[in-house]
Amino acid sequence: MARDASELMSLPVIATAEGRELGKVSDLVFDPERHALLGFVVASREPAGTPMYLSTERVRGLGSDAVTVDDEGALEALAAQRRAREIADSGIQIRGAKVITRGGDALGTVDRIIVDDDGRIAEYQVRSGPFGIGGRTTLKPEDVVAMGPDAIVVDARNAGATHTPGTDQGNA
Repeated sequence: MARDASELMSLPVIATAEGRELGKVSDLVFDPERHALLGFVVASREPAGTPMYLSTERVRGLGSDAVTVDDEGALEALAAQRRAREIADSGIQIRGAKVITRGGDALGTVDRIIVDDDGRIAEYQVRSGPFGIGGRTTLKPEDVVAMGPDAIVVDARNAGATHTPGTDQGNA
């Protein structure tokens, strides 16, 4: 089942061996090269707790009400995660990124990231128009030529993009 990645935000992370909440998902880390969810930043339940990192490889279940892991050992220090740090340092932010074609035409900004149960990105949904009110374009990961800190570039000729014009004002 594919779903909007934003639905994963604020989910509790539960250790099934202890039946204990370890924290809540505070951010998602996407690998722009693999077009996949790499892991989660988990805010500790402790007020002054250090943010922790949960790799998707350590996730036992990704439900609608919680992310489950086997035990507390699934969380690691965020600072120790080389790839997650590289992505953060790159400045690449997928949600909200400008999308342009290789030919220089703006398609809009990434409004939604749809992920499969295995964490792979199924599609990017792009909104156009002022304040995001306008048409919606759906892009597949294979449509993406490059991702950088300033824009996502797509090849419009090969893109399996579908465009829905109109005043798309819903939250869908």
